[in-house]
Amino acid sequence: MHEFDENDLADAIAKFGDGRRPFSPKRLVIAVGAAANRTQVIKELEDARTKNPDLELELWAAPRLNELLRDRPRIVEQFFGEDVARRFCLSASFPAPASPQSV
Repeated sequence: MHEFDENDLADAIAKFGDGRRPFSPKRLVIAVGAAANRTQVIKELEDARTKNPDLELELWAAPRLNELLRDRPRIVEQFFGEDVARRFCLSASFPAPASPQSV
């Protein structure tokens, strides 16, 4: 697995900055399925925030994505299947079973 590093972050921000958009975004979230907690990555993110004060920059690495998805079984199920959703998500986040209707 490739570790997300400061060069990857700089490349992602540069691609965003060079791209054409039909609107003026106020926020950029870069989501990666790897750890991104190296000091160099954090420094690159802070430098990018300083260079782009009118843009809210966030980096969501694997731990943050896990945290966000833990109580969203429908999203996890859609992309990874029901078995994965049942193992990964918190049981309290699953909808309660429908009660049988009385006749």
